[in-house]
Amino acid sequence: MGLAYPTVESIVLTNILIVANIRVMKGDRHKVLSYAKLDKVVADVKAERGGVYDKAANLLVGVAQAHAFGSANRRTAYQVASDFLTDNGAKMRAQYQKGVMMGVRERFYIQDEVREWLKGNGIREFRRW
Repeated sequence: MGLAYPTVESIVLTNILIVANIRVMKGDRHKVLSYAKLDKVVADVKAERGGVYDKAANLLVGVAQAHAFGSANRRTAYQVASDFLTDNGAKMRAQYQKGVMMGVRERFYIQDEVREWLKGNGIREFRRW
């Protein structure tokens, strides 16, 4: 049996729920800026040749860096990756960390580091250059 992949619609729904339930900034609002970027992320995850954690890392990095939403891109990326792992019988072993997610967005980490973090193996501290 194959893996269960998120759809663009499920990623959008996750963003809607996060913005509605976890307001970090007063101005947080759900708005899709690019469905095309989300389509590309989903296609890239499906094309990823690695295992479930490789695909989850690809998904997390893709959603965070695509910046397809007006608000909550990093929180959405983390939740979508967590849901993907759960849906495919694996566990998200990393706690959400704002600094790590900023590093993901800013391309500080390579995908292998993100994969190991998702597995619970830690990650180096994010530092701006």
